[in-house]
Amino acid sequence: MNALAQALERAGQSEEAFAWYARSAAAGDTSAQVEAGRMWVYGVGYEVDVNHALAHWQKAERQGSAAGRYLLATPPVTDHSLILKIQAFARLHAAAAANYPPALPALAMQHGHLEYPDRQRKCVALLERASKAGDARSATLLAERLFRGEGVPPQPEAAAQALLRQLQSLGIIALPEVRIAPPASISTTSAPVARPISRTPVSASSRAPARGDFDHLHADGRPYPHSLHAGTSVTAGSKWPGTIWFRQQRHRH
Repeated sequence: MNALAQALERAGQSEEAFAWYARSAAAGDTSAQVEAGRMWVYGVGYEVDVNHALAHWQKAERQGSAAGRYLLATPPVTDHSLILKIQAFARLHAAAAANYPPALPALAMQHGHLEYPDRQRKCVALLERASKAGDARSATLLAERLFRGEGVPPQPEAAAQALLRQLQSLGIIALPEVRIAPPASISTTSAPVARPISRTPVSASSRAPARGDFDHLHADGRPYPHSLHAGTSVTAGSKWPGTIWFRQQRHRH
């Protein structure tokens, strides 16, 4: 049934394909459960029905489907945003651990936007795994990191150029170089701006002003509420990390 559904889908007969996917999914075929869920989400061959899609992906997840886990990690389908983020993070990890190709670059990007060396190394390792699995997008991102030495020592010839040569055969060229103009020089006559020390009563610690990432999650993806609420300058109203609120929205109350 699943093979027939795939053939019908390739032939452009979406409604017939959906009917056979649904029958195969009801018989317990995990790949059919995943595909029927996709068609429900995007309204292909049937009206959009996110709840039915979730039910099918959850069945696939219970049967060990990495694709089901990955897809459950992607759609914003609940008002409980905090719960979704924790569950989504765990599902993304599980799908990547099962070497599901789309999950590997997705998790790599989660690590790659943080400047911590261990996160950068994890990003590169995940991109390497995805590249070996045949993901051209991951190979392109890996080549850039190897060429520029992001997360690993620079390897322009030994690795990056070899990767790019292989990608050229697929019609993929190197990413264009982005040049960012240096910041305007600061007048030596300008007085430095005084920045208060951040004091955190909960942990009985203080931190001098410094550039860096605002890491507001535990290592396992759970939110770290004290990263927002513990600073005395925040509670006093003299400093407010508003960008985190704009970015997280309903994740924080």
